[in-house]
Amino acid sequence: MVLTSDDALAARLRRVRVYGTDKTYYAEEHGYNSRLDEIQAEILRRKLRRIDGYIERRRVLARRYDEQLRGTGLVLPMTRPENRHVYHLYVVRHPARDAIVGALAARDIIAGIHYPWPIHTMRAYAHLGYGEGSLPVTEKAAREIFSLPMYPSLTNTQQDRVCGALRDILSGREAQSAI
Repeated sequence: MVLTSDDALAARLRRVRVYGTDKTYYAEEHGYNSRLDEIQAEILRRKLRRIDGYIERRRVLARRYDEQLRGTGLVLPMTRPENRHVYHLYVVRHPARDAIVGALAARDIIAGIHYPWPIHTMRAYAHLGYGEGSLPVTEKAAREIFSLPMYPSLTNTQQDRVCGALRDILSGREAQSAI
């Protein structure tokens, strides 16, 4: 969904979402089939009424993650004081990412790896002239980041289980065998 007060941009977005057409079957520019069907549109309309509550719940969960995971060795997300985060994802970082994600999975806790490849290493962006090794900090981050469970209906008890598992995995004897 895109919201804008720019009439020209709104017209272009409408056109691009329907194969680039202003009139039926005649494309003014390259476009896509990016229209919601009526059922998905209705679901979105109803969910939008609750969006502020969903975002606030994500922020509460993020604060709880921050509190419970501080000092574990995970690099936690940071938000500048002048910004506000909606926490679509709660992405953490650790050099032993794959072992940690595996240890969580063994406990039936799914951590996502949403960004496994840096953009500059993807074929679609080869024309930019950057290859493997061009951006080492970015590449290292891509090998280390993973996302913890984050959704508005995540309960405190479920989140406590995730945090407890991470603390166990990242400390003591379990850490030595897991990572």
